[in-house]
Amino acid sequence: MKALVSGIFILIRVLLAYADLEVTVVSGTSKGRPILLGSVTLERTQVRRGGNAPPYDVKGKRNSTGASGNWCGGLQHTPSTNKFTGISAYFAAPNLLSRPNTPYPQHAASWIGIDGASCQTALLQAGTTTSLDQNGTQTSNAWLEWIPDAAYTIPSFPLSPGDWMFVNISVLSSTSAQLVLENYSLGNTVTFNLINGTPLCQADTEWIVEDFSTNVGQVPFARFSDIWFEQCQARTTNGSVISIEGATIIALQNTGITPSCIAQEYDDQNFWCSSQG
Repeated sequence: MKALVSGIFILIRVLLAYADLEVTVVSGTSKGRPILLGSVTLERTQVRRGGNAPPYDVKGKRNSTGASGNWCGGLQHTPSTNKFTGISAYFAAPNLLSRPNTPYPQHAASWIGIDGASCQTALLQAGTTTSLDQNGTQTSNAWLEWIPDAAYTIPSFPLSPGDWMFVNISVLSSTSAQLVLENYSLGNTVTFNLINGTPLCQADTEWIVEDFSTNVGQVPFARFSDIWFEQCQARTTNGSVISIEGATIIALQNTGITPSCIAQEYDDQNFWCSSQG
């Protein structure tokens, strides 16, 4: 549910429990003002993200590369002696273009997350998805997910294609975390606490554009305007901050020999994903 009263985005503190995962909306603002109490519903979806990540064992070099059937972006790995405790970045909701000879609706997702590559048992992530129908209409949604639980869209969070997002994920324990999602373009922010998630390894962090899957398979992947990921940072238990330098740069190659998406490093903290084909 979306509601705007005098420019203030309305949410209410709400507890949602699906399987063992519990999600609490704890705060929100609009243009710097605290939100009024209202209600928000997280909608459970059949989207399944993650998996099919590239090899992660090529480390310590600039522009190391990998290929994936569904991921495009940057991936960092850390040893178990210095686990990841958080990740953040600014990035855009996909602004889609029709991909020729591809059925509708077409889709793309942009997100950041922890685990899901070397650690396949869990993946905590948050970001955006945009869908394009045959009439050229685009619909964008913000969402969160803690695999193996389902994904949850946030229909009351205003979002349009091309809007800039800031997302920050902080690990509180292996089974709990705090997520901050901000529509930087509009000035709306919402904070979630998550508990009882499947234990994280805290071994991987990633900044990704994805051709995601539903319960019936991988969705048709749209073309898109370049998606930038800026001020990419991952935090570790020893207090260090890791950026894109030394990351594995991933190309999405799900059909044929031509990638559908490539990632290109701009500098140590910024890169962009470019649609291909």
